[in-house]
Amino acid sequence: MSQVYSWLNYDKMEWLEWQWVNGGKLWSCCSTHCEENNVLLTLLSDRWRGDRVIRYGCEGLDVPEDNRPFLLEIKGVSIEDRYHDSVDITDLFEAARDRPCVACDGDGGDRARALSEEAFTLKTQWHRYVINMDRKQFIDRERTAVCGIYRDGVHRDDLFTVLVTPWGRRDLVGGERTESWFGEVLAVSSDRPGGGYTDLSDIRRHGSVPTDLDDDEIMAYMGKGVPDCEAELWRELAAGRLPTHSPKVLDLP
Repeated sequence: MSQVYSWLNYDKMEWLEWQWVNGGKLWSCCSTHCEENNVLLTLLSDRWRGDRVIRYGCEGLDVPEDNRPFLLEIKGVSIEDRYHDSVDITDLFEAARDRPCVACDGDGGDRARALSEEAFTLKTQWHRYVINMDRKQFIDRERTAVCGIYRDGVHRDDLFTVLVTPWGRRDLVGGERTESWFGEVLAVSSDRPGGGYTDLSDIRRHGSVPTDLDDDEIMAYMGKGVPDCEAELWRELAAGRLPTHSPKVLDLP
């Protein structure tokens, strides 16, 4: 599960490069601070709204064996050819300006390509809820388990990136509660989905710490607005000193 993954819009035949800060590795991109995740969710809010988006690994495409309509549709289709025939739209984002995934005209070598006319015009947005419209399931990205505390804040599990792969859910705590989200329609929202939707926010990675505290409460509980020593704070969190359920009124230092 460590191979490099890219996001492919199967319907529009557009894709995002993998060379972001986290390098496109499956388990390195499972944090809410992952730049690539927030770029993808920004696309789902507008340009890619309603499209079927898959994560394509460099070792090839392995898919679940079931009868969902999308899998029947792509049977016999070369996803690899479709991927290579698609258009790289990574350079649309302002955040990609300094990324190695965008080689500007000039000294780019084998990776040199002309930038689009819309290059660097899109700003990355934050979206709290990721919703699987087909299965009526969602994840609240501000209430998932904490995987780390760093100088830029609280990092939480961002596991929609794993659920969309064929088998990744099997390595998650609670992942057996759902089937793969591979090839299904995802949406984003700032509002919690209504009745009839199942909350999967408690699914987590091994080693991540579940808590009902929000990010500001966690930072206040740790006693500093900006941590000076990530390792020390993380050991305190992992040791269980952070309450797993917050009272209505917190007596914070």
